[in-house]
Amino acid sequence: MLQLPPPPMANKLLELPAELLREILHTLDPESFYMCLLTSKLFRSHALNSTSLLLDHLDRIPGPRNPRLRQNNNAEALMKVFGKRAAQHLTNGVSWMADTYVWRTSRRADRRASKITSSMADEEGSSLENAFVNDLGFLEVLSDEATINIYSLEPNKAKEHRPVLTHVISSHCLPEYFPVPGNLPVQYEIIKVAVFDAIYEVDTLPRVAVLYRAFWKDSPYTSDWMKVIVFRLDDDFGPMVADTFEVRAHSQPIAMAVSGEGSPVIVYRDFGAGFGHNVVIYRNVTDEITAETHTLEEDTETLGPGIQFPNERITGVTIHENKYAHLYPAAYPIPQWTIPRLQNLGERIERRDTYLPDVVEVFPKQSLGKVIAHHHHHRIKEKDLNDGEPTCVNTALELMISRDESFGLASRTGAFLLKAIHYPSTCKHFNPERDYHTLHHVFVACLAGLPDLHNLSTLGLRLAVSPRAHRIAIASWKTVKIWSMDPQAFLDPEYSLAGQEGVPGDYAFIEGCGWQFYRNMRFEKECVVLEPVELPSLGVVYGLEWRCEDELWGFGKGSERGRGFGVRFCLLGFC
Repeated sequence: MLQLPPPPMANKLLELPAELLREILHTLDPESFYMCLLTSKLFRSHALNSTSLLLDHLDRIPGPRNPRLRQNNNAEALMKVFGKRAAQHLTNGVSWMADTYVWRTSRRADRRASKITSSMADEEGSSLENAFVNDLGFLEVLSDEATINIYSLEPNKAKEHRPVLTHVISSHCLPEYFPVPGNLPVQYEIIKVAVFDAIYEVDTLPRVAVLYRAFWKDSPYTSDWMKVIVFRLDDDFGPMVADTFEVRAHSQPIAMAVSGEGSPVIVYRDFGAGFGHNVVIYRNVTDEITAETHTLEEDTETLGPGIQFPNERITGVTIHENKYAHLYPAAYPIPQWTIPRLQNLGERIERRDTYLPDVVEVFPKQSLGKVIAHHHHHRIKEKDLNDGEPTCVNTALELMISRDESFGLASRTGAFLLKAIHYPSTCKHFNPERDYHTLHHVFVACLAGLPDLHNLSTLGLRLAVSPRAHRIAIASWKTVKIWSMDPQAFLDPEYSLAGQEGVPGDYAFIEGCGWQFYRNMRFEKECVVLEPVELPSLGVVYGLEWRCEDELWGFGKGSERGRGFGVRFCLLGFC
């Protein structure tokens, strides 16, 4: 990027002939040109007097190649288009101009148990580009004190969002649910926390499930008692206990999620079975005769060497459609195993096929990675499709990270965007929560600048995708990188090609997908190469989440005596 000269040299630069100065502006990269427009009235005046200069730099930034744009002689309008595209694709000096807000968290916080939560919401007064935002919350877990501080992000008078303490789940209510004989001193500890929405309840209040352990010394009674207590977060009355589950300690709990019906699903690491894992779901049932409620548990077969390599650790679990669950490795947040049916946990856990073939053609495979966007092609008429009958076709954009290699077969490792093609039997849109058994995939882009996937920290990668999928953030230890993209460039041919004709018969838009939109970018193996922007480092990152397309929130541990921190990066784009 261009480094601005010191004042004496800057004065000499202004004395150059206008033709030579304009030629210099032509040779700059888009980011340097953008900064020149911000810092110098002279440079801005040159740009406003040369539509060719603006069009030249517009050609260097991704975007629809609209022929009418080149016929536009309005320099002000062209400069607005350039500024908008530069902000969208992060060629606006964001790596050192990002607005950073930092707040300090408690030194006693358990950062591995703490988390940022999000839910999609329509924010009143937001612009068209930023029509949807995430309602973010931060759960600060003080494990040794059995306390959870719950913060929500609320706008201040300047309409800037800041964390506000809204609820505190303390240990004062725990003696009621852990009755102890006599006056034995009891200590409580928080093991895991999960946030969920109860889909079968009348109210829509969020719920927090907390896995507690109670223990005491010098006692003839058991010293390891565990329970899951579900709290309903009421704005008027605060956290209220909604349900409790008796939990028998199998081994070390390492992950927890809660189904929509309110049943906790806990992953244990089984040290007695070759360091395998097993999954247990807990359900409360009421005896019809005594009307007493007790907890039933059902567990899976242990993940053994057959579907789990010795160095693999599970650190996450998610529940989808209230029917099945995904298990995640410690290295990166891409599902590696699946529990096919939560209603029948006696089945064996299945290992997912995450190997990516090194091909440029379409290849069949189950759902891969994380679906970040999708598009519906309505009632397409092509002679090679369904005998020429009008047929609907769905396409989806998947973010996939893989380091798996297949013996004897060429494979791709790294982070990729794949386009999945789905042929619904009726006019139905793609369901991003569903695990499709067979889709047709093709590589469309790869994410450059990723760390060595075989040499990651114990935290692995932390991944966050913005609400409209224009931003992908990945954190590795102290490094946070952001990739900018436009999902419609790979999904919608009318938008990507700006109304121009594509390849005849390419009804799913897989031939040269996104090439014209990203024609100024680098290509590898017929894939667009997306380059990242690195944000300033504040310490070790434990969690990330986007509030909107240009507002990234995170938390972690700083270098200042291990003090915890929360951070907001505003990227000066859509927001």
